[in-house]
Amino acid sequence: DRTARPGSREDVEFPNRSIGDLSELLRLPEIRMNMLYKRYSATDLGLDSFFTVYGEGPININFAPREVLVVLDSAMGVDVADAILNFRAESSITSEKDLIKIPGFPIAVTTRLKDVIGYKSNFFLVDIKVQRESKERNFQVMLKRDGSACQIVNWRE
Repeated sequence: DRTARPGSREDVEFPNRSIGDLSELLRLPEIRMNMLYKRYSATDLGLDSFFTVYGEGPININFAPREVLVVLDSAMGVDVADAILNFRAESSITSEKDLIKIPGFPIAVTTRLKDVIGYKSNFFLVDIKVQRESKERNFQVMLKRDGSACQIVNWRE
């Protein structure tokens, strides 16, 4: 469209639309590869560990990665994040009542996170492993639920 992009970066390299993948941020001179994909340690991570271009609301507690769970509240550490991961591997977290069932989950955190986390999403990440003889291929597919159907939003091998 004709609306100017912040910083006057309206051209082919900087299209005026929502980004489709975090790697598009690398088109900005201020963002470098090591900022986006840094992996020095479990606590020193790149932006890709904390952001996604998919979502329409609060952080979905059923799909948030460990790195995100750990930084949601100062009372939540790696042990609480791991407890959440273990709990949701068995069943979905549907409300605050489920959160307080998680061993070690600090009850006071539920109030502080009520506007930050959610329990449902229209976006789903599917990991697919295809193995044929000695060859293996791995795919990640981002799906968006649209009524009773799903559409592929993005995929990568």
